[in-house]
Amino acid sequence: MLAVAKVADCAKAHGMSAPNDRVDPPQPTIRGESTTIFRWCEWPQPAYAATDGHTEIRVTRIPWSEKAEVTMASAPDRVESPCAEVELQYNFAKQSPPTLQDAVRFTAGTRAFITGGPFTDSLPFRSAPTDVVVVHNLSYSIVAARCVR
Repeated sequence: MLAVAKVADCAKAHGMSAPNDRVDPPQPTIRGESTTIFRWCEWPQPAYAATDGHTEIRVTRIPWSEKAEVTMASAPDRVESPCAEVELQYNFAKQSPPTLQDAVRFTAGTRAFITGGPFTDSLPFRSAPTDVVVVHNLSYSIVAARCVR
């Protein structure tokens, strides 16, 4: 029962209605910067979580107007988290209904194309050494994010 109470206290303290939730941007736009936040309360708390069991992953899509859609780099995501490894899942939609893609894991500090190859170009934004940067075009949108470790 202690775990249930700890999770409930954590959720209440962080304004969550459930042990995990997703906060979408107020009005996401295709061409504008937007942040989606994935939050959890877990007990016992994992090593990556805060002392109250709370974990937050911020995924910010930052449009890169200098890159054409065909370069697969026009809308990279900066993923900020306390995780050593994150698992991300995206929808793909290009003139068709969205298709859920397989989840992909990235270790902290990774800069890669969503298709798997490394991304070595300079970025149009600052990122921390622990951030994951997933480079893709506007056909991809984040659906889920969680800490693996």
